[in-house]
Amino acid sequence: FEQASADGIFKGSNPTLRIKKARGRNAQTQDRRGGKVTRKALRPEEREILRAMLPRTDLRQRNVYVATMLSMYSGARRGEVTALTWNKWDDGSLRIDQEIVRTDDGPGTPEYWIFSPETKSGEPRTVQVMSPQFLDEMLTEHREYQNEVRRIAGIHWNDNNFILADAFGDFVLPNGITATYQKECKRLQIFWERLATTNKETGKRPMKTQSPGFHYLRNTFGFYMADNGYSPVSYTHLRAHETDSYLVCRL
Repeated sequence: FEQASADGIFKGSNPTLRIKKARGRNAQTQDRRGGKVTRKALRPEEREILRAMLPRTDLRQRNVYVATMLSMYSGARRGEVTALTWNKWDDGSLRIDQEIVRTDDGPGTPEYWIFSPETKSGEPRTVQVMSPQFLDEMLTEHREYQNEVRRIAGIHWNDNNFILADAFGDFVLPNGITATYQKECKRLQIFWERLATTNKETGKRPMKTQSPGFHYLRNTFGFYMADNGYSPVSYTHLRAHETDSYLVCRL
């Protein structure tokens, strides 16, 4: 770091000074409230289960599968995944510069808008994905399937160019993707026990089962990056965090 600063490559304070010594990269962290180990990312065997066993028999299931793989191998958020268009994929790299956001301005049906750019850091990014060959083959197959859906829709198809599109070419809702994803995780028995909130009557914290949220896929991408030799600073940039305080050791 000192040499990089002297050469003018890096400016600012050393981001590694805030890093605490990790107890092992095991996709877990300690629950500060009760000391119970809490999961933060998928284990290797669980990643393979999702990759091999998530169903793809209809359009909805295919969209969930593609969204899961894209997030796990690129670190994209659910709103960013659902806003991706085909021109954002280019030979192993993914351009993330917009996301779908839900707005609630009062009673009634919520509205969804596409904002660009609207990442957490306020900056678009280009990500070199993990497992590019697998993703390229998956997206090629998905596009062939989507073309058949487009043919069936005929004149009712809206040519919005979304990678994840419904039966008429419009974007799919982020909430629908995550709800189906978590349902499938439970079906595949990808869940664990954790401490629930304290019961006010008994004063005890019972155990409850928890399946991994969609955001866990972003954390899993961090482990892929670490396994491939990426630095914590690169991890922060590619996951679009505004500061360097959110590093891989915190997963």
